[in-house]
Amino acid sequence: MNIKTISLNLLVSVVLLTGYHFLFNNNKTHSFAYIDTAKLMSGYKRMSDVKKIIGSKTKLLQANIDTLAQELQNDIKKYEKDRSEMSEREKKTTEELIGHKQQQFMQYKQATQNKAGEEEQKLTNEVLTKVNEIISDYGKKNNYTIIFGTSSGNIVYANEAINITNQMLEELNKKYNQEYK
Repeated sequence: MNIKTISLNLLVSVVLLTGYHFLFNNNKTHSFAYIDTAKLMSGYKRMSDVKKIIGSKTKLLQANIDTLAQELQNDIKKYEKDRSEMSEREKKTTEELIGHKQQQFMQYKQATQNKAGEEEQKLTNEVLTKVNEIISDYGKKNNYTIIFGTSSGNIVYANEAINITNQMLEELNKKYNQEYK
């Protein structure tokens, strides 16, 4: 799952729950706001730091994979070069070794890519959980009935007066700086 899918699923859940609440508690005065989630996530320092961490880990894993791939290619080239001078038994043994190395390489590559994907998912989920907690606290503190999240056209029109993206971005970054810096 990528960030957009997670954000969209989260948005749908929030909208459904808050819509239900609004429909059945309409005797109160309601206060609405919205957040541009794409802008929020791109401006949130913690998300930026997480992307840097993920990028660094990905580069390191890719460097390891590239090194192993180069070693495997060197083994194949050496075999092709020396093959004419080898006995049938040596050829068979070398081919089996190379085949085994190829299989190990593919398994390692798949395992590291899976691990990297899981790590990215974990870190992203941690960030989104924290964002949702802070938005929820902000909404309660400021007496909002509902805070919508929007990105790429989910809300066709909304008055900019109820856009609290910048306020939420300031709140998120302030809390991030307090907790993690």
